[in-house]
Amino acid sequence: MRHDIRNKITAVSGYTELAKTLSSDAETLEYLQKQEPLFDEILQELEFVEYYEKLGSDLPSWHDLDSIVQSFLPVLQKEGITVEHSVKGFRVYADPLLERVFSNLFDNSIRHGGKVTKIRIVANIRGPHLVLSYEDDGIGIPADQKKRVFEKGVGSNTGLGLFLISEILAITGIMISETGEPGKGVHFELLVPEGGYESEGK
Repeated sequence: MRHDIRNKITAVSGYTELAKTLSSDAETLEYLQKQEPLFDEILQELEFVEYYEKLGSDLPSWHDLDSIVQSFLPVLQKEGITVEHSVKGFRVYADPLLERVFSNLFDNSIRHGGKVTKIRIVANIRGPHLVLSYEDDGIGIPADQKKRVFEKGVGSNTGLGLFLISEILAITGIMISETGEPGKGVHFELLVPEGGYESEGK
């Protein structure tokens, strides 16, 4: 069904583009332009449903943090973003969708960070926990959204990305918070519980 819906949206989007080229009426063109972003939002919601459906369907497993970060470096470098990372030797026990967590964080920095040039990811052991920090040098999250940023529907576009991240992490008891200062970039902290991480194989 998702596949069929995507095909229909693509067709409607194509007809919209054709209508724009054939119409000379300013008011009609304005309405056609307003509906264009809705196609992207519908596609993003379909993607969210697909990932949300998979949550918890497979058993959690161990994930090498350095390998995950390294896999995204080529894309980030193309965007002109430098990545400083200190996560080598750490593995985290999480849902198989953990890679999606990083994908969404990186995508948010690119799309909504406002010309982000640097991302920093650091893993530190704090007491019995592993604290994984993710920060960028973008515009940060508006003050009026910070307390509700992980709620469904809050934020830019569909407001589903950070909600999905928190749901993926919660499966194995990983908590996420955002402590960045508006105007100075985001600062996410992932708190991995004791027994949910390995450091240098321990």
